[in-house]
Amino acid sequence: MKKLFIIGLALLLTGTAMFAEDAKVMPMMVGRVYMAPLFSFAPGSFDKDGSYEKYDDGTVKAFNMGFVFEYGVINWISAALQWVPGWTAVSDVKPAAPAALGVTGDVNTNGFADIFAGFKIQLVGEKAPLKKTSMFRLAVAPGVVIPVSGPDFEHEIDIVNNGDPATIKSMDKHVFAFGGRVYFDYLVNKNFFINMYNETLFYPVNQDMNRDGPTLAFARKAIPKGIYQATYDKVIGMGAGEAAAEAQATGAMNAATGAFKKTSGEVNYNYRTTFELEPVFTTPITSGLSFTAGLPLNYRYIPPFQYYISDLETPAALTAANVNLRSLLLDALKEEEKHVLSLNPNITFFLTSTPMPLEFKFIYSIPVYGENTPAQHYMMLQIRVYFALPGRPQ
Repeated sequence: MKKLFIIGLALLLTGTAMFAEDAKVMPMMVGRVYMAPLFSFAPGSFDKDGSYEKYDDGTVKAFNMGFVFEYGVINWISAALQWVPGWTAVSDVKPAAPAALGVTGDVNTNGFADIFAGFKIQLVGEKAPLKKTSMFRLAVAPGVVIPVSGPDFEHEIDIVNNGDPATIKSMDKHVFAFGGRVYFDYLVNKNFFINMYNETLFYPVNQDMNRDGPTLAFARKAIPKGIYQATYDKVIGMGAGEAAAEAQATGAMNAATGAFKKTSGEVNYNYRTTFELEPVFTTPITSGLSFTAGLPLNYRYIPPFQYYISDLETPAALTAANVNLRSLLLDALKEEEKHVLSLNPNITFFLTSTPMPLEFKFIYSIPVYGENTPAQHYMMLQIRVYFALPGRPQ
């Protein structure tokens, strides 16, 4: 069951991996909007020891479209609304689905990610309030995550059981979060600088376990079935007849099913953090056209989640048989910490001679190492359009 928790991990962190900018802010009364189509694929995953394992039944694939709006409030503060990753319209995660789930139809991670809103404040730089310098840039960006609705996994598991297409992994956490980003640029010369970046988000609000993923919905059905089989085998092994074994096994299964019917719980996602180091080279090609290339090394970490189960009591008949439903469910939910190390080479062409300045940035993300994560590759094209409001100060 643990693979279910890593199917959507890489897309969830796309915003961090693909939108880690430098420490510059937008000029006052200047803004930009951009679309970001992204295609990702994972032919395998990294296990808890960092070993790569190829999926047996193909490649996990997804297409996502993200959107960003940024605006310069004053020369050292920008406002931003980022929906990256945004909407996953098409995906196939069947190769990563556990065999125990019994998937016969198509399964996906389609849906909407949460929205990040915040401000980027340049503290050190050419027009910064704290220190004016052309050698360094330092910026901080506090913000919040605005959750959107996610799948109803009780319904999705029923669809899986019918063999119909189903969503078995949410695109995001879908709970409120807060945190911030820190950017630092060391300007070596006019064509080259080194950027360091960190993003850390905290999740102070727990998620309803029914909205976290399909594990609880699946466990409500799978654990009683497992108890039935174990009880049947035990009774048969003691020399009883099939009728007696069937009766005792059915009774045990029904007792477990009844106990799980009212089970609820919550998930604490704790926090997640990302670090990035990127050398950046930029140069003009001709009048109105510049070229930029970067080679960021990106590291992401997610600690294990904490699960709190409510309204689950093991019936006396099962307790006498040394069955503990709470332990069985916690074992199904248990997961390990996640590490992802990736290299994200990118190139950018910036056109300033067009009626509205245009910027095209292509990024390819290559997984270098991971633990409990997909070995996910990305290809993203950011298409940015710049605008300036009339009357802005020059």
